[in-house]
Amino acid sequence: MYDLLIRNGRIVDGSGNPWFRADVGVRDGSIAAIGRIEEPAERVVDADGLYVSPGFIDVHCHADFTILDPRNPRDFKLRQGITTECAGQCGESAAPVNPDNLDLLKAYVAFEAPVEGTLSWRWRTFDEYLRELESFDIPTNFVPLVGHGTVRIDAMGFESRPPTEAELARMKSTVGEAMEAGAFGFTVGLAYAPGDYAANDEVIELARVSASHGGVFGTHMRDYGDRIFESLEESFEVGRKAKLPVVISHIGIGGQTNIGRMGEVLDTIANAREEGLEVTTDVYPLAAGTTLRLLLPHWVSEGTLEQLFRRLRDPDERSRMKQAMVEETARLSADTAVCRWDEIRLARVLSEANGRFQGMTISEISRLKGSDPETTVMDLVLEERCQATMYRIFRQTDDLATSVVHPLTMIETDAMGFVEGNPSIGQYGSFPRVLGYYVREKKLLRLEEAVRKMTSYAAQTMGLRRKGLLREGADADITVFDLDNVRASLDGNQCYPRGIEYVVVNGEVVVDAGAYHGAMAGKVIRRQHAGAPPAPRAA
Repeated sequence: MYDLLIRNGRIVDGSGNPWFRADVGVRDGSIAAIGRIEEPAERVVDADGLYVSPGFIDVHCHADFTILDPRNPRDFKLRQGITTECAGQCGESAAPVNPDNLDLLKAYVAFEAPVEGTLSWRWRTFDEYLRELESFDIPTNFVPLVGHGTVRIDAMGFESRPPTEAELARMKSTVGEAMEAGAFGFTVGLAYAPGDYAANDEVIELARVSASHGGVFGTHMRDYGDRIFESLEESFEVGRKAKLPVVISHIGIGGQTNIGRMGEVLDTIANAREEGLEVTTDVYPLAAGTTLRLLLPHWVSEGTLEQLFRRLRDPDERSRMKQAMVEETARLSADTAVCRWDEIRLARVLSEANGRFQGMTISEISRLKGSDPETTVMDLVLEERCQATMYRIFRQTDDLATSVVHPLTMIETDAMGFVEGNPSIGQYGSFPRVLGYYVREKKLLRLEEAVRKMTSYAAQTMGLRRKGLLREGADADITVFDLDNVRASLDGNQCYPRGIEYVVVNGEVVVDAGAYHGAMAGKVIRRQHAGAPPAPRAA
């Protein structure tokens, strides 16, 4: 007898091959059979008229901290069909932790963490963090990566200089410990402090540690605007010298003068592959979130938190910051008809005084405060003590469509995972957006190709050998959706998508006829336990 039988579905197996009609039998958390199944099951789901695919894999997110918040329902990924999340991205992981620099680390990740007092912060090593996570009930499978920013803070705080020999040795040791504990790779956030303080030779040395354990290198590059091609070459250099796969995080291009160049960017990545470099990339189809602190010049963050806040209070330093921000806005816009302050929204703050601004653009907040945008940003970072989060909703452009449909891109949410304030709509609907808009409405993607980008491609990239394909012997992570009705909600805060009918995690039905009742069936996946691949499906 099967534990679960999904009957009469159109199987989109994740390979990119055309769908076929079959039943799927699940036993003991694995896919036991695919075909015409007559045996009984404890639970039968009638999928007639629906599509059955592998559970979607969010290849880039920031769930490292919010997944430890028991007050957070954490249903937003499941209800868009996601069964596995890859965290620790952009250089931001939960470990290692140096108690002497804990205040710096907390400020570094505050924009993606629960409110102060929620986390225990008992862990110090990466293994201790994973053990803490394994003691929790979690909704999705969790794939960890170790972040350069966290590693650098552990070794040398927010010092804007090359590491000493001893500091570099400490960083290599903590990356090695993380890889041995089960991290799938090493990531950087070179557009952020303290990642931006590192030269590429430092990054290469640490990436070599990941390579020695079979890991990947994920990079939020230094620049996605006028210097994007330099940033791509810097990323390729890491892959070539450290000899490991490179994943370019959330590919895109900014600045009005760069409109229409997305194809050129993707061609550059494709050319690197032609030369023999294993490089892939991912893209967010709806919105991206990050810390409001990112909008400050990076030199502002150097040193201790009190030094940062002292600079934000100093009139001369504020004048210097404002001038740098004005110049950066001009560089990105190059056209006063489109201003970034009209596109950046305040997602979450922790103070009651600023709570009314959540969901507003920086331009709207500035008008209400009678201030200019640069002063508004400086005030909010100071008043919220680096805990303010922002997001940007991307306008539907030809460049965005080019990146979403390109065969080299995987799909991601970039979601923080908090539910307070005004979370990004991408946290709730990124994957349904691909199915509803790019597949059904615009017919820019074949259904099977879209599912491949959301499943087997991500699994192959990360080394998840038992996920991403509907195959006998694979983990029973399954998403069942109604293509005629699937769509993301673009109406605002905390709006769940439509058309995701059933979601199965490790053999357990967690979304049932579109409803979620609190089931937590996820597992922490350590790299060395990713499992042997299932046998190929018989012809």
